[in-house]
Amino acid sequence: MTSICIFQYRKQRISRLSILEDILIVFLYVFGLVLPIIHSSSILLLIILPIRLLFTKGSLKQLSHFLINRYIFTLIAIYISLIILTICNTTLNLEFDFTLIKTLINGIIHIVIAAMIVILFYRKNRTINYVLEILLAIFCIQSLIQVFAFFSPTVLQFVQFFQSSSTVERAELFSGRRGLALSGTVFFGLASIYGLIFFIFFKDIIIKKQFNLKEILIFLILVVGGFFTGRTYFIGLGIALMYFVSSNIPSKIKIKFFVRIIIFIGVLIIILLGIIPQDIYDKLNNLFLYVFEAAYNFINTGHASTTSSEHLLDDMYFPISLKTFFLGDGRYTGLSGEYYMSTDAGYMRNILLFGIGGLILTIYFDYKLFWGYKRLRKKDLSKFSSFIFIYLAIIHIKGEVFAYLITLHSILFIIYFFIMITGKKTFYHS
Repeated sequence: MTSICIFQYRKQRISRLSILEDILIVFLYVFGLVLPIIHSSSILLLIILPIRLLFTKGSLKQLSHFLINRYIFTLIAIYISLIILTICNTTLNLEFDFTLIKTLINGIIHIVIAAMIVILFYRKNRTINYVLEILLAIFCIQSLIQVFAFFSPTVLQFVQFFQSSSTVERAELFSGRRGLALSGTVFFGLASIYGLIFFIFFKDIIIKKQFNLKEILIFLILVVGGFFTGRTYFIGLGIALMYFVSSNIPSKIKIKFFVRIIIFIGVLIIILLGIIPQDIYDKLNNLFLYVFEAAYNFINTGHASTTSSEHLLDDMYFPISLKTFFLGDGRYTGLSGEYYMSTDAGYMRNILLFGIGGLILTIYFDYKLFWGYKRLRKKDLSKFSSFIFIYLAIIHIKGEVFAYLITLHSILFIIYFFIMITGKKTFYHS
């Protein structure tokens, strides 16, 4: 039977060892653990995956063809263009600030690693739906790690071994509420990808047109995991819910989902209030005061604001000259290594570095990622991409996302590269 949908649900019989390999590879790739000597788990994969592909017949040849595909070549070309633009702009301004180039090169490296992962999965006859569930699995694992680290100093100490010293020092400012993930990035970047994972979660339900207790538990685990990352993830959750509500699955499934979630949360709260000791209650209360700061402020003052949102609006955006708007200042960092002009807001940082032209080019990168290949413009996938694109545009107000946030693009690379390579063989036949 032929289907018009890009995504199609199909169960596979796969060995547990093979699943564990897939989970480990994707976990190391997405979360980018800090490692001694080789710097990060992404570099480890860059070394290991070619060796792994050697034992999969035809993989390296297919990888070479994949990397010269026009779609992949365009994405790499945009990164190279941004590197050239950065060099030219900062040189013409006599600033010689090349700080951003490292991140842009890292983006190209992650495209190559994603290509290797996708080729491996393709050769193992994986489906896109399996890939989505692997992504959900690594976030559930990460969420549980954060919960254990929140309550256990021993687990926290283990987690911090895979973080940079600057990350550990910054996490101490949050009194144990953040910096708990087994990940190289644990602040804005982690919150951003936790927002993204809810689009994948709801897409999985839309594909199946049903849900059960497993999906309810996954949703709650993801929500709890997001508590430790930052409030940015609520934006992703909210937009993902809009995507789910706007989907064409029966309304009774949507209503049933929301009702069961509310019931589960209510029962869970009642049980926890009845059994948890006072010290744990105080610890959780401290967490919730931070996570739901906007709600508490609204109840107490009538204004749903947070300290970070007020700081963003008051200090991160400010008037600039027409010359800076069109051409930039050629600076990305201050003289002491701090954010240039003391702003980390995405749109401002792009314009301050290379002007409006560079900002448009960074946005164009994600436009091409979402819609730069004919198969990616199918109706069901295009709607999915549009909601994610809106999410990226909103959180770019707070921090750099377009073409920049590598951990977020790692997830998108895997999904969209896999869809591009599999084609009709996987998506149009049941």
